[in-house]
Amino acid sequence: MEIKNVKVYLVETGCSVKWVFVEVETDEGIKGYSEASTVFREYAQAYVIRELKPYVLGKDPLEIKKNFNQIYKAHLDVRGPGSLEVTALGAIEVACWDILGKKANLPVYSLLGGKFNERIRAYVHCEPVFPKEAHESGWIAKNAAKLVDEGFKYLKFDPFWFYPEEETIGLKELDEAEDKVKVVREAVGKEVEVGIEIHAKYNLPSALKICTRLEKYMPWFFEEPVGSEDFQALKIVANTVKTPITSGERLCTRYAFKELIAGHCVDIIQIDPVRAGGFIESISIANMAEAYTLPIIIHDPYGPIYDAICVQFAATVSNLFAMEYPKYYYNTKPEDLRYKIVENHIKLKDGLLEVPKVVGLGVDVKEEVLKKYSKIIE
Repeated sequence: MEIKNVKVYLVETGCSVKWVFVEVETDEGIKGYSEASTVFREYAQAYVIRELKPYVLGKDPLEIKKNFNQIYKAHLDVRGPGSLEVTALGAIEVACWDILGKKANLPVYSLLGGKFNERIRAYVHCEPVFPKEAHESGWIAKNAAKLVDEGFKYLKFDPFWFYPEEETIGLKELDEAEDKVKVVREAVGKEVEVGIEIHAKYNLPSALKICTRLEKYMPWFFEEPVGSEDFQALKIVANTVKTPITSGERLCTRYAFKELIAGHCVDIIQIDPVRAGGFIESISIANMAEAYTLPIIIHDPYGPIYDAICVQFAATVSNLFAMEYPKYYYNTKPEDLRYKIVENHIKLKDGLLEVPKVVGLGVDVKEEVLKKYSKIIE
């Protein structure tokens, strides 16, 4: 079997966040699908995937690890921390697993070691990207209560939306953020977990100020209090506050995670499976975290194929805590595009994602719908 073509679909979602779908086709007519994780750099990501096409054409898609290693270690623009390049390679790697699953008539998780988790705990945003009023404390609290009524027990939001002009937080901004956290906690009570996302906006002194101020509201984590460029800064925050600190969504390959995990610089390891380099890299990272008694959470603010990728990965992970689910993070046009563009989309019930029992990634792309809403890059 050989790879005969790679197509990239830039999916117009009707909002500022586009989806990048990848199709890898073999000479036997089997098509494997994937999705490349990125936000606001979708065109760049699509063209980087296209540039990797010559490196995979003619390759056996079932020799997944060999192909990944050869491209990663021989192509200077892929090797290293560059997220666009590693994400491109990771997307192709995942599509090859989808091909293998279809060839073997098995779900991907069976090929990755088997199903460890029957259902996946989901956590959702109670503050979407837009509309603008969604960033007001009253709106967030009302939406949080609505999500709890739907069965979610794990929420998160960013009370510092949008990005500030300075890395040092002011007292007024801190007071406003505290008000948001306070009203959300009051709206959902103490039985629901609320994570605080900071998006690495501030410097270390400000991060310490934020975390110590907000810790009394019992968040289940502080996400990216500072950037993942400085593991020691993360460790200072983790050693200062009692609330667990999580980071890792921006890191690529096991090599980038090595010191973060071995140094116990954070308390929860966050993995974005395609950005990390695909399933093999992500499982290596999860196993490494388990060896250091650290749980993982999975990063997923993307489209329906990415949901399937994350669920397949989550099904295999013994030290999994939860998986992000972006159902309410942004609105598409049409509103049901997430479900319209694929069949067998991931099912959600009472805040739990069900692991599907179909072959490959478990989603079937509706090609006519995909073409209708996409620009094809090949």
